[in-house]
Amino acid sequence: MEKSSHSGIEFKRLKIAFNKFRKIPFPKPPIADELYDIYSEMIEFDAYIAGLISSIINKKKINKSDLHMNEKIKFALNNFETHDKQTEKELSIYINYMNELEALINIALDVVV
Repeated sequence: MEKSSHSGIEFKRLKIAFNKFRKIPFPKPPIADELYDIYSEMIEFDAYIAGLISSIINKKKINKSDLHMNEKIKFALNNFETHDKQTEKELSIYINYMNELEALINIALDVVV
């Protein structure tokens, strides 16, 4: 396991970013059944990353290699094809949420050494 750097600007930046991220409401479940599997994976991944970042903030050691974006979800969202306006709107919301999560992961990566 790698240890986290628990001082400095990066750590403070992570705490602020995590608090800001936690205020973003998790997207509502999809109306389109085709998106539900991706949505379920988003829930699991969101909880996984939140746990890792909480560990960093609470000065626990984590493996840096565990802290990464889920490329499978990202690919699925970015390559999902639909012509339905409601599904497009849901996709946009999900993509934006995952982009915010990825930004948080990138900040956390600066903290874990």
